Amino acid sequence: MHKNLTYRINNYPENLNKTDVDNEIARAFAVWSNYTDLKFAVGSGKVDIDISFHRGDHGSNCKPFRGTLDMTAHAFFPASLLTGDAHFDLSQNWTIRNDSGLDLFQTAVHEFGHSLGLDHSNFQTAAMWPVVRRYSPNYQLDNDDITGIQKIYGTKTEGTKNSTKDQDASHREGILFSVTTESLPPVSNKTMSETNKIHVS
Repeated sequence: MHKNLTYRINNYPENLNKTDVDNEIARAFAVWSNYTDLKFAVGSGKVDIDISFHRGDHGSNCKPFRGTLDMTAHAFFPASLLTGDAHFDLSQNWTIRNDSGLDLFQTAVHEFGHSLGLDHSNFQTAAMWPVVRRYSPNYQLDNDDITGIQKIYGTKTEGTKNSTKDQDASHREGILFSVTTESLPPVSNKTMSETNKIHVS
């Protein structure tokens, strides 16, 4: 399976510094490469993952953004029409390493999980849980995320982060991952009343 992937950021939120966005996107990809042999590099021309920010309708194959918290971003599975691409709602208040809006890094980690073939997780501690928490300085992958990504791409063959932590059998059975032809990851029908959580695709 192809493990050397390229990406491009096509545009940027008006309220954030371009270099800061570049760094947060690279940091989000690194979260997944920490546990696999995946390598990510900025590319030009045809790339594996196109990243862009949009308002409202933005293509016939995309669900429109409404500037609300029920859909802040979405990404496409590897085998879909817009293979691997990730879209973020430009109307959201994107922030970097603070709790005044939606943290770009944490949302990007989740969306890039979809770009790499992961579905939503059943576990609230997972990055792939369909509700992302407000900014956390200790944000990291859960065992469920790690097991899922390694199921697709294998374990890391160099470096130190090459295996999951111990977890019970019921946790392992709850892993959700798929490489599918669906154009968008499934939208969760769960509702969350907690004010410190927001819904993502």
